Amino acid sequence: MGGSGDDGRFHLAYNFTVGRLAEVIVTDTHGGGHLGYDRIQPNDLIVADGGYGYRVSVATVRKQQAHLITRVRPL
Repeated sequence: MGGSGDDGRFHLAYNFTVGRLAEVIVTDTHGGGHLGYDRIQPNDLIVADGGYGYRVSVATVRKQQAHLITRVRPL
């Protein structure tokens, strides 16, 4: 069953090195998912679902000199 339209969204960053959440950001329904919410540091390894397998996501991560692992579907 879908949401009522009043739903918020949680954007989470998990730090595998220390084994805990590193960041939690809550937005309203207009805050769609993108990697711009995260504080990406050089050499970070970002693991994201297939919804982030687009050029803009890769560019966001590479601009911070970090790395992205995600699923992509070639056209």
